Amino acid sequence: MKNVIRILYGVLLAMSANVVGLTWGLKSKGVSAIVWVLLLGAFVWINVSPSPANRKLRSKKWITCGNGCELLILFLISTVLTVVYYLGCLSKLLPESIMLSQAGRWMGNTVLAVIVLAITFWSGMIRVYVRSVQLGLKWRILGAVFGMVPIAHLIMLGVIIRTVSKEVQFENEKLLLNEQRQSEAICHTRYPVLMVHGVFFRDFRYLNYWGRIPEQLEKNGAKIYYGNHSSALAVEESAKELAARIHQIVQESGCEKVNVIAHSKGGLDTRCALMLGDTAQHVECVTTINTPH
Repeated sequence: MKNVIRILYGVLLAMSANVVGLTWGLKSKGVSAIVWVLLLGAFVWINVSPSPANRKLRSKKWITCGNGCELLILFLISTVLTVVYYLGCLSKLLPESIMLSQAGRWMGNTVLAVIVLAITFWSGMIRVYVRSVQLGLKWRILGAVFGMVPIAHLIMLGVIIRTVSKEVQFENEKLLLNEQRQSEAICHTRYPVLMVHGVFFRDFRYLNYWGRIPEQLEKNGAKIYYGNHSSALAVEESAKELAARIHQIVQESGCEKVNVIAHSKGGLDTRCALMLGDTAQHVECVTTINTPH
């Protein structure tokens, strides 16, 4: 059903792009006007909501991203249909047989086709570039660089569509899984989790060192705290700040202990902090990631 709707929308977009040529031979101006209005409505509707299936996605972010990917697919379909349409009308464009009225018609049709297809393309590309995470900086740059290079731009577009499609499917399945197991709280631990970052970084509210990991842990029952220490200092100095932070968390939350997850130099800072005062008594376990022990 999804592919049937996709083909139907692609045909409607192609008809919208070539409405000048399609309605040129109609004798009734009233009928021509109705066709224009209907195709304009279809064009607007498709660009706003290109995929009924995406409405079932569990997040507005992934609905937007999925619709952007779908518009890029519809752009390819409507572009192919437009090229086929022009090839089918090629005999009418030959210089020896073309009339002035025909030349004006095809010029207007070409301009409108370019505008319609461009709107569809950029409507999809902007949504994908703004919302996708897995697309990354690499493919965004390559897509912009090779966007005007024949053949290469089709390869880039294919990579973008494939990457974003898989991302939307994966993220939606993850959201559904979290909803199904919400009551289980599989990441809930007796003591909260303290996440200790690596060198040359600080814990910022809107720039999370750990990416989406803390969010997923919290959605599944974990209580998360951050080290908030100056990791660019010597290990001994960073350890003092980290030890003070552990005591602060224990005192404010009454949790008695914390489970530490530390990355890179944060693991060294944590090991050193355990040797300061009674800090070790307030740490249940330490897990290090890429720490140069």
